[in-house]
Amino acid sequence: ECADAVITEVLRRLGSVMRRRDKLSRYAGNRFAIALLSCTGEQAEIAARRMASAVEASPVVTPRGPMGVRLR
Repeated sequence: ECADAVITEVLRRLGSVMRRRDKLSRYAGNRFAIALLSCTGEQAEIAARRMASAVEASPVVTPRGPMGVRLR
């Protein structure tokens, strides 16, 4: 129950900072794939930092209390 709440919120946070043309997919448990279309290496690094900031900015509230989340 808590894991589902965290995964749902991480997907929402990632989606909120992605460009419309980029693709986000959950492919296994707590693993996600992100396709950044038409990005240079530098732009991809900037996007990765933006996504990490969005996900890690505040704890995710779950039925058992707040949980911190980190991307790697």
